[in-house]
Amino acid sequence: MNADSTAKHLSKMKKESSTKQELIYRSFYNATTYIWGPPGTGKSYNLTNIILKHYEKNKSVLVIAHSNAAVDVLMKNVIHELEQKDKWKSGEIVRYGYTKDEVLLQHEDLLSSKLVEVNGSINQYELENLDERKHSMLRK
Repeated sequence: MNADSTAKHLSKMKKESSTKQELIYRSFYNATTYIWGPPGTGKSYNLTNIILKHYEKNKSVLVIAHSNAAVDVLMKNVIHELEQKDKWKSGEIVRYGYTKDEVLLQHEDLLSSKLVEVNGSINQYELENLDERKHSMLRK
């Protein structure tokens, strides 16, 4: 996460690419992509679309934000889009951490705490698999 690796997206982009297109290229060709900016600049909209593009290609995405509310906004957007396209698959997207959002609290197949409750006690193999997936995503 020290961002000292070579930017790989630059060689793939067309010279006339927009900032939005650059964001997409960055997310696909670089291990880490940081997005920040003032409210109302389209961060959530663009991140939702990028998450969906990665999801459609069976790629993993780890979203980290300064607030739980920011992650909640993205999760609601992603859920909404996937449900609209009838592509929501239980347990493939997991929201770790704490939320107060009523919409997310109703999704037993999204929140990590609810997934454990719904599926009963988690066995050692499943726990190790989840732990390995978490560490794999953190390494990426």
